[in-house]
Amino acid sequence: MLRLLLTYVLKPLMAPIRRVYTRLGWHGTSYVHAGGIISTFPVGDVIVDLPLELRDWKLPPPLAIDPARATAAVFLARLDEALAELALPILLALPIARSGGGIHLVGERRDCAALAMLVGQYQGAPSEDSILDRPDTKQELEALLAAAPEHLLALRIPEPTDAADRRRAVALDTVMYHPTPGRAAVITYGGPPPTGDAARAGLTIAVPRGLAESEPFHSLATLAASRDLAGLRATQIAARAARGGADPAWCDAHLIAARRALVACADGQRMPAIAVAMLAGAYGWAEDLVADGVLVPEDGARTRTVALERIAHAVLAGAADAIPAPDVQFLDLLRGVFESGRGHLVDDSGAAPPDPELFGWRYGPGGIWLPQGRQLGWRLGVDIYLTRTELFSAIVAQARATGAPCPISSARALGPFLRDHELLVATESSQQNTAVRKTIDRQPVYAFRLAYEVIYPPAAESSRTAPQEPPKELTTGSAPLEPPRGPISVDTLPEAATLGIVPANGADEGDEGNEGSIWPDATVPPAATATSRRQVLPGRRLPPSRDAAASHTIVLADTSSQRRPS
Repeated sequence: MLRLLLTYVLKPLMAPIRRVYTRLGWHGTSYVHAGGIISTFPVGDVIVDLPLELRDWKLPPPLAIDPARATAAVFLARLDEALAELALPILLALPIARSGGGIHLVGERRDCAALAMLVGQYQGAPSEDSILDRPDTKQELEALLAAAPEHLLALRIPEPTDAADRRRAVALDTVMYHPTPGRAAVITYGGPPPTGDAARAGLTIAVPRGLAESEPFHSLATLAASRDLAGLRATQIAARAARGGADPAWCDAHLIAARRALVACADGQRMPAIAVAMLAGAYGWAEDLVADGVLVPEDGARTRTVALERIAHAVLAGAADAIPAPDVQFLDLLRGVFESGRGHLVDDSGAAPPDPELFGWRYGPGGIWLPQGRQLGWRLGVDIYLTRTELFSAIVAQARATGAPCPISSARALGPFLRDHELLVATESSQQNTAVRKTIDRQPVYAFRLAYEVIYPPAAESSRTAPQEPPKELTTGSAPLEPPRGPISVDTLPEAATLGIVPANGADEGDEGNEGSIWPDATVPPAATATSRRQVLPGRRLPPSRDAAASHTIVLADTSSQRRPS
């Protein structure tokens, strides 16, 4: 009896407590990652049981003070580069609240993948596991997002192959881009961009061509490959753990301050939840590293100023420079088909049409024009005739090659798409038949009839895009753009304050004696106005009738002049 009592009653009570964690992120004042736990007190035996995709997301030990300062110096120096927006998904990859939400990358697949990989490496993932494949079912996706709150998961979106895939993608977009408490945020690339409510709920970043080869990106990638960037994040997490962890009151205070600042800067415009969480994360990031001695107070204040400036400009740019309308996307892809040699047109005799270089022909040896790719149709005078099957195949191939969104889901939908967007010159009498019958070289054909000026409008005309309006200044009344300074708490937020600004706990930014600051006086980020910022935000301004469906879009600066030297 005594043996049974010792074996089944007393022994289990005397055994050490073993804690099992099934999700990443904050658990009270302790932070769990795949490699263990960051805490200020002993936690005993810990088991981290995560989904297979996250089992290698291990943070290195926090950096010592000198390496942390050196890493922060390299990192913050990029905030003053032309690629300043690049730092946003990296610096703010730790949303301050479990709010979810999403960011979609549009551009060359190589550049998007490089940026997404950098985001994963910043959070402790090895390079080969920093980008995850999007799960195919809603249940699997929800389980993955629930396993990593306070994280920004990089997901690779596959191209839909049929109507069922497209319907599944729309349902999964609702899960990924809509803010939901207790889930990870996502940064995605590949596949079609989100549409409708999912697009309005998230942000879209137009990644410039050549980003992966630019010097600022290369320096950040080197920092990430050495694990120093992940070590800097571990340092900030350790500093937050020493101050009570992600306390709800602390999170709410930063979210309130961030929302007030962004709404005031954007003149009351609705803010995506992911933008608010990103700015709140920047406030917390700077506050923790200042408290830990990695940054001096002046660097923390300037970092918050830059973060507010960048995100406010991004949201304002998103309202004006949304993803191009579907008809603009289609025409861009069609011109790209001809320019890349994936298709060509002929005249009624099968020879090169007028302006052959505009319609897929190349000047070959012997002074003759050579057709490139498949034949898509004919050019007869000012009319362009395009066959349905060949046109759809060429458009899809061009979209996949360039990473651009394809606005057409199937060959059957091509005719109604052209008719609904008023791209056709004429149709048959029946509204169901969008192709016209034409006899070419004694053979009847059915093709879509477009005007030459629709594909290549005259240079003097710009009717397809609305004129640019002067952007809004990032000011609130007569007060300059300025973020909260010093530690933020709910108690210190004045009710009447428009931006939620609290008194500074140190010298103002303009004071003398900034010795030890990472930001040299010569490279202090200027308080750029919206007008000057606008000059490096390329993109189309959509007509007012389309602005209602515009998503929030960040357009990064061009990197063509910042190639990494070979």
